[in-house]
Amino acid sequence: MQRKKWKWHPDVPQHFIEFADTMADLDILLESHVNHFMSGAAEGEIRNETETVYIRSAVLLLCSSWEAYVEDLLTAAVDFLVSQTDAPTRLPKTLRKSVVRMLEAEKNELAAWGLAGDGWKEIVSKLLEQRVGSLHSPKSTKIAEIYREFLDIDILSCWNWTWSSEKLQIRDVEFDCANTIYWIDHMVYVRGCVAHGRPTDLPLTSFLMMNYGLRIHKLLDLMHSAVADHLESITKLAPWRKFSSNIDFFPILKEEVADPE
Repeated sequence: MQRKKWKWHPDVPQHFIEFADTMADLDILLESHVNHFMSGAAEGEIRNETETVYIRSAVLLLCSSWEAYVEDLLTAAVDFLVSQTDAPTRLPKTLRKSVVRMLEAEKNELAAWGLAGDGWKEIVSKLLEQRVGSLHSPKSTKIAEIYREFLDIDILSCWNWTWSSEKLQIRDVEFDCANTIYWIDHMVYVRGCVAHGRPTDLPLTSFLMMNYGLRIHKLLDLMHSAVADHLESITKLAPWRKFSSNIDFFPILKEEVADPE
């Protein structure tokens, strides 16, 4: 089964690219999952969907990809903010407080001198590396906390949207914040169960994966745009091109190419 690989247009931010490239591996897992049942049906065998290694692996991959996106978007935002800020006093107050706490924790009387010149940029980078490295669980509370700390933004406030489909004759289906938080946190819970060999409260099926994937793919765009708007309000510059939906960035792909591997 050949893995899809893309040549990306330069307007597509790196945090989108990393996620989309990983989804090529997820496509292979889910296709293998479907083929497993098709082959079983051809042999007259009824197989239990929850017992496939493909679906368990897919949960692990989707959750880790979500975690990486959360970290990559935050890193890109902080890097942009630091590059466009000429003094540490212009940083969000929540970030400045975190820097002070980090310096106080070092118990070094001379640590504050590291802020001189452009030294504050290195300190912010060090703090970001520490916090991102210790995130581990991409639950809603953890995400809200780290985005508030570095950007002073309530990132969960964008976790809601209305969906309609002319093709399916569906209009104005509300995906509210509480529902989105539930499914994201549930995915992280299931990832932990799979990783540690514990039973889950719901069967691991392709339908469950669809519930996770639907919300994550929309959150990519909502968070991407919300952070861009927030950065622009601070720096008066647009950090990257925004997309109104996750469909929009596919037309600006250069071409699909075969993976050399």
